[in-house]
This record gives sequence, structure tokens and C-alpha cells, in this order.
Amino acid sequence: MPKLFPTIDVLRVAALAVALSLAVAADLSAQGAAAKATDGKARPATDANPRTSTTRPAARQAAPGPGYRHPDDFQPPPPAPEPPGIRAYASDIHDQFDLDLGPAAIALIGARNGHFNGKVVVASGEAFKGLKATMSDLKQGAAAIPASRTQVRYAISWDANMADRGRPPGRDVLLEAAPAEVAVVKGRAAIPVWITVSVPKDAKVGDYSGRLAIEAAGRKVADVPVKLVVRDWTIPDTQDWRTWIEMVQSPDTLSVEYALPLWSDRHFEMIGKSFRLIGQTGSRIVYVPLICRTNLGNEETMVRWVKKGDKYEPDYAVMDKYLDAAQKNLGQPKVVCFWAWEAWMNPPSEKFTTIKEGDGDFQKEEKAKMAARAALATKGVPVTALDPATGKTETVFLPKYADPAGKALWAPVWKTLHEKMKQRGLEPAMMLGCMTDWIPTKEDTVVLKELAGGLPWVSCSHHCSWRDRPEGGKNAVNGLASVGLTTLALSFQLTINPELGRTYGWQKPLLHAQFWRGEYLNVHSLSTLRHEAECQITGSQRGLGRLGGDFWFCVKDKRGRRAGIVTDRYPESYWHNLNIVNCFLAPGPDGPVATARFEALREGVQECEARIAIESVLTDAARRARLAGELAELAQGFLDEQQRNLWRARGATEEDFKVGLVNYRTYDYDIVTKWKENAGNQWFVKSGWADRVGKLYALANEVSQKGGH
Repeated sequence: MPKLFPTIDVLRVAALAVALSLAVAADLSAQGAAAKATDGKARPATDANPRTSTTRPAARQAAPGPGYRHPDDFQPPPPAPEPPGIRAYASDIHDQFDLDLGPAAIALIGARNGHFNGKVVVASGEAFKGLKATMSDLKQGAAAIPASRTQVRYAISWDANMADRGRPPGRDVLLEAAPAEVAVVKGRAAIPVWITVSVPKDAKVGDYSGRLAIEAAGRKVADVPVKLVVRDWTIPDTQDWRTWIEMVQSPDTLSVEYALPLWSDRHFEMIGKSFRLIGQTGSRIVYVPLICRTNLGNEETMVRWVKKGDKYEPDYAVMDKYLDAAQKNLGQPKVVCFWAWEAWMNPPSEKFTTIKEGDGDFQKEEKAKMAARAALATKGVPVTALDPATGKTETVFLPKYADPAGKALWAPVWKTLHEKMKQRGLEPAMMLGCMTDWIPTKEDTVVLKELAGGLPWVSCSHHCSWRDRPEGGKNAVNGLASVGLTTLALSFQLTINPELGRTYGWQKPLLHAQFWRGEYLNVHSLSTLRHEAECQITGSQRGLGRLGGDFWFCVKDKRGRRAGIVTDRYPESYWHNLNIVNCFLAPGPDGPVATARFEALREGVQECEARIAIESVLTDAARRARLAGELAELAQGFLDEQQRNLWRARGATEEDFKVGLVNYRTYDYDIVTKWKENAGNQWFVKSGWADRVGKLYALANEVSQKGGH
């Protein structure tokens, strides 16, 4: 076997390149150090481990683009002074201000096989301890939804040490146990208590009631009435959802956040929990990095190379265990992307790397990252080598794919990957990654097509040439290889008023998803996030791509602030503003937890499935003809108004409904910049949205039943 070259020289080049741009990233030469702590608890804010810290300024986060809202834009009205004692009051799940809507009560409307949320707020003028909330069974006569089907959680704000620009507003983190103390912030101590009811697939339709008992400081605070109306429709299992959601799991984030050695038992426990949560959104994509230091921020490869005598042989143990965790906790993946290519394999020219007189800080930073990319491109294919005697790992470089020696190494690997995936029933899900605005050379395209057996590519870019081609992504890569999954930051199309022309993105043959750049998905209102998937499937996209699951800011700067993501450790794999810098999970004390944004997104995707069930009938002439009387017109009118309401929830006015399908430039620069999103969110909170959701589910049942299959 050819010699494997150690990494030390390229690491120094990369570190030097970044130092030239204001010392943006961490000391890359130290990033291979294994985490030493094994207790699985959250890392203290002052940790300065070079593997987990960075000097990357928060101000240099990727610009989120038009429509971006800074958390400081949330300026709730000053609360009235709290009365003596501790009280509970009603509040809407979409209200990030936690405004008082009256006496504590929770009213939910949903459907079978779905998840539905409500909240109350517990508040006092003084700090308090001993908070506990306990849910009863929900009963309807002899029928019951047991208390075990209701999860009680406690909402808190993100760390104070998280950079403001990316910090989600409001009390977003849903802890699974109450904090030891609820402290006074801006004159009051307040904490939302969330309940999430998982309605059984066989639940009896009708009205249920129960109680949420809240106590604090050793005494009863409230006995909150909870009402649940279950409509007569069954939401499909998440495995069968037709709305495309791609939520990415990050093993390295969990390793860094909790100081866990990569691939330890405790690390895999955390990965399993992330997958369980991610799977609830319908996401069914898994990434298996075959090369190190990609845009995923992965320190190591999942196929490791073990030295045996004077040779190295591939070891699949980590990959096998990771796929076991995915299939057990996520569900059966629909895409398994083997990440074998990165942008630095097609190196930039000198014009992208040469710092010129007059370049500003941003230009210098960009060129430094390109210089790191160019330096790495000369080295070959980086993989993880494992010393079985010591258990230590290091990054080594294999010959390039096109090199005969490289082909000889990788051909048996790809053969084995196909065999293993076939045994799992996953061979049809295999794809090759990952392209971005930079695409493989023709040489790499040819050799990877040969090695990988013609697998389609995964791509995330600003634009692409194949979006609207009849043949989709066929032979889209240099005319030689096809694209199976396309995620675009721009080139999206959205329909504002469907009466001016309806679009059905969910029917699109090309698997094309929308990627929102920067911290967009961290900072927008909860009603915006609830409807984000519906915006896409009623436009020209199949859904949403590159949502961060546990991709939170875990990399610390020198002052211990959360300043970056794991990808920031590897400037050579920087994708400009296509990096994932949003997250729908958060770091809890003992592992990843959901957020208010996660729950809003999930409820919204459930509604997408109801819409799709109705539109499947309305767009099929034979099935539509089976609808009696005015049902088809009633259903279409309801869906059209629902679509206008999702824009009203972002601040749209009636003037905006003079347009139908719009492209990204019109939407970003001419439309959304006029909207007042906070006002739109408050309109939505008071608009009777839950009743409309109930009507949507009832209509899905009626139309599906009468339209047949």
C-alpha cells in the first residue's frame, strides 16, 4: 500500500492562512486531541480546549440575508408588576413574549397520531424553587389518553454567553426537568411550562379533559384545566410523510459540547437521542463522512483505516454503529449520503487566495479560507487512521482518487459499502456527497462515478442549472453524473396568493429543497417557523433542506462565548454562507433537547401532510369527481385562505395578495422587507389558528374518505 502522509504540514498551512485573517479559527494543529472528560455533562463556558474553541468573531457569522431579524428586534411591552406570591397564566405557544392571556388553561385541537403543544407561564415577583408540573390522564368518558402520552417541559432562554446574532429569542430551550431555581430577570421570575400530547393512532375522536397540577416553593400554584379535541383524521406515520425535511445530526457537536470522546458509548447514547428527536420531524437523511474535515465539521471519518503490518485496511465499526443508531432511533433513512468529496478538492485559483492592498477584513478572511482550501488540495484524500494498540487516531492522506493507487484502495471500500447497505435494505438510499457552489472536476466526477457505482450526488448551492429541466438532475454534474438531492439557498419560488395560480411543490419530481442561510431559522417568529415547510410545498420546492438538528454553537472563543459551529474549526471546508448555522435542538444538562422552534416546525409539517392529503384529491380529476356537492370548492377555498394566512402571520397585508408566484429576488427584496413580522405573529396568536387547524384535519378526513384512493 502507498505511504500515508501525516497531516502536520497542512495543518500548519491552514492555521497560518487563518491567522492572516484576524485569527478566525482555532489552532488547527491541536484539533485532533481527544476529549478527556467522560462524565457527559455540559462543558463550562470558560473551557479553552483548542479542539473546542475558536477566536472566530461572532460578527463574522454568515449573513442571513433579507428578512433577517436580530433578537433585539423582539421588544415586548413591559410586564405589569407581579402580584405577591406565585401564579400561573395562559399564554400561546407562538408568543415569544409570553404575554398574559388570562387565567391558566390549555386548549388543544389535533388529530390521531400527531403531537400537539400548549403552555402556561408560571411567574412571580421573586425567585422561586421547587417547580414541578404533573399531567393527569386525558379522559373522554371511559376512553383515556394516559398521562404517559404527555410530556411536560420547562422553557428557558439560551445561554447568556451565546453570541446575540445567532441566539434564538424568548424562552426557546425545552428542558425535561425544571431548573433548580427560576431567577428574576428584568423584574420578574417567569418560566413557561409546556405540555406535548402524543395522540395515539387509535384514539377515540372527540373531546378530552384533564388537569396539569403545578406546584412551587412547597405549595400548590395551580390546577390547570387541559382540553383536547381529537379530530377524525389520522396523521400518517413520519416515515410516510411526503413533505421533505432534512435535519442534520452532528456527532462532533455532541462530542465537543459534552466533552465526550468520539464514538464512546456515552457519545452514541447522545447521538441516539438526537436521532429520536430529529426523526419526529419526518427527516430521514444520514451523512456518513468518508473523508475528514468536511463542511459537516467532522474531525474523523466513519470508515477508519487500521494499520496491519505495513498495510492499512478499512474498518467499518464506527459506521456500522452509527447506522444502527440511525435505523433504531431515526427510522429507515431515505437518503444515506457518503461524503467523499469536498470543495477543496477543486482548488481555487490565486485570485481567490491573494490578499491585496485595500482588502477589508471580510475579504482577508474569505481569502484566508480559500488559501487553506488550496493548501489542503495538494495533499490527497484525508482519512482517519486508527492505531489498534493504543486506540489513538490521526488524520492521514491517501492518494487522490484518480491516482491508480487511490483507485486500488477505494474500489473494495465502495464494494463493501454497497454490500453492507444492501443488507440493511438501504442500497436504494445511497447517494454521494457533497457538491456546493464548487463542483468536482471532470476527472473526479468520472472516477467517483466508477468507484461509487454511479450513485447520484447530493448538492447544496445558491443556484443550479438543473432546477427546472424536464430531466431534473440527470447528468447534471459535468454532463457525466446525476444529482439526486438539490438544496438551494436562492432560486426558490413561493406563491403568495394561490387564486392567481396554484403551485404544488410537493409533487415536483426533482428532490429540491429550500435552504435558509445564516441564522434565519434561529431568530424568526414561531408562526413563521410553523409555516416554513408549507411555504415551500405550496411554492416550487419539496420542502426544507440543511436544517441543523444539534448543530448549535458549541465552539468557544477566548472569552468562553459560544461563537461558532464545529465547521468553523476547518476553514478549508467553509462554504461561504451555505454553512449550517441554525439548530432546532439545544444542549440540555444531560443531552440534546427540543426547542419551541422544533415544536412549531413539527406541528407545521403535520399540517403539510393534511394539505397534501386534500390536494392529492383536488388535483386528481377522477378522485375530485367523487366529492359530493360543493365539497371540492369548499376545500379549495379553505386551503387558499390558509395559504394567505401563513403570509399574514409574517406581516403581509391585503395589498400583497395582488401577486401569485414570485421568485426569490421579488420575495426577498420587494415583499418581505415591508412586512412587520412581530405584528404578524401577534395577529396569528389572536386569530383563532387552533380552530382552523382542527378544521384542516377534519377536512382532510372528509376529502380523503370521499375521494378514495
